[in-house]
Amino acid sequence: MARPSVKTIRTEIGAETVKQAIKLSKSAASSADLQDWFDTKLRYLQLRQRGRTVKWYCRAKGKSILLGSAINELGSGYLSVASAREQAMKIYVNGKPSSGTAVTPEPPSWTWSEVDSAYQASLKEFRVTKSGREKHPRLDSQKDVRGSLAKPSIAKWAPLSVNKLNPNMVEDAIGEIHRENGHRAACKALTYVKAALNFATQMRRQSGISYTSAWWADIFPPMRTEKERDQANADEIKLLNDKSYYSVDHLGELLVAHEEYCASRDGLSRVSPGVRWGTWWVAFTANRRRSPTVLQRSELFTKDVLGKPGWGIAKWADSEMKGQNEFWLPLPPVVLHVATSSIEEWEAIVNRSASTHKATTAWVFSSTRRIGRNPDTVDVVVNGSSLSHHVEDLRAWDKFPKQTAEREDGTNTEVNFTLHVARSIVGNWLDKNERMPASASSLILAHAGKNDGATDKVAKTTKQFYLTGQKMDVKAIAMEAWSDAVMNAYIKAGGAPPMPRKHEFKRRRPSPKGQITNPSP
Repeated sequence: MARPSVKTIRTEIGAETVKQAIKLSKSAASSADLQDWFDTKLRYLQLRQRGRTVKWYCRAKGKSILLGSAINELGSGYLSVASAREQAMKIYVNGKPSSGTAVTPEPPSWTWSEVDSAYQASLKEFRVTKSGREKHPRLDSQKDVRGSLAKPSIAKWAPLSVNKLNPNMVEDAIGEIHRENGHRAACKALTYVKAALNFATQMRRQSGISYTSAWWADIFPPMRTEKERDQANADEIKLLNDKSYYSVDHLGELLVAHEEYCASRDGLSRVSPGVRWGTWWVAFTANRRRSPTVLQRSELFTKDVLGKPGWGIAKWADSEMKGQNEFWLPLPPVVLHVATSSIEEWEAIVNRSASTHKATTAWVFSSTRRIGRNPDTVDVVVNGSSLSHHVEDLRAWDKFPKQTAEREDGTNTEVNFTLHVARSIVGNWLDKNERMPASASSLILAHAGKNDGATDKVAKTTKQFYLTGQKMDVKAIAMEAWSDAVMNAYIKAGGAPPMPRKHEFKRRRPSPKGQITNPSP
């Protein structure tokens, strides 16, 4: 809509004038876009569009007194044309707002946009929850929150004072997300809206939030539709089929296909050492796919640990683990070989020249790409998703396709291997092995079992402040047995012991003048 050539217009303000002002507000680029209308009947009644807002004012005794908003979408404070006229008349006649119609200025408070920004900024810092639980920053969580709160039905609250939010607005927004993005997205969005409001309450002195009770706590997630319930049940059955079908023998076949695939790729299409050895690492350790990507070289110990020659230890800080608990893992020689081979092969590729200026990296499973998607990242670690994409490439290569399993009722179903299924393979194998301690699977998978291998439940305070043991003796028994099982399955499937590849690089020849040639990798 074209903006009027004059900043102030004198007219009889009616519904059409308000509509025009609202249209201008929607196309406004900033708060510098300003338009005023003054009424011809009540010359002290003013309608002002500024940026994305449209508000009523009364000019009395040389001052502008705010009456309310002309936009009904912004919640409380809305005044129709008739109400604005009545309010302005009372104020102008009395010289000040009367007790019955007083429009007291609101105490300063954050807008929803400010709550959103401050809450997301807090997720980048170490924090302690109300229950006393320590939480470290997690990029995955930050990405989740950012995506959920950016949904249009929530983002439109941006200019609204946090004190103007009400249950109906939240329920309407979550309902719209449910219709547009599904049940899971709606549940996440509601969780993060509640968390943001809890954060604003915690920062009450800064945020100016004035609610006496947390009304948002009484809002429940939407119910799944019948179609969503059927899909959830089907997904649960499929996941159960995937987890129960695959065994250590299948893992051996996967690793054989993996090595063949890596050997077939060279030059610019080669599989990076971080992905090649990272896949082996997941098979041996059952780490979640993110854990290998945050294993630092300084936390890999290779010298005669645990009194076992050839063994090593990998350590992760509590900030690097999903459960927010420090985790140590003993590494039998064949597993330690995977970590050291990743380092050796990376050095052979990245630092192949005779230059004294060698590239360095802090990571065991580092990327050969030196500059990440973020230009500020100069030490790139292999992304966890790269390992999952690699398994998809193996499937597309038709060396490890989806397979068919028979159900209990005699019918067949398609099963699909993922890296997370590897955790179920390890857990099932350890639980079925009668020689394994009862807590072995929970300890290796870094799950917080109720007893953690002890006969009695350990009190939270005891565990937090006094117990420092990682039960490395139990983990060592399990890791040795499991790594032997994986290698036996790999050799049975036709595999040869994996070794670092020798990468050959051709010298780059100078191109004839004016001709461009493809450089060697």
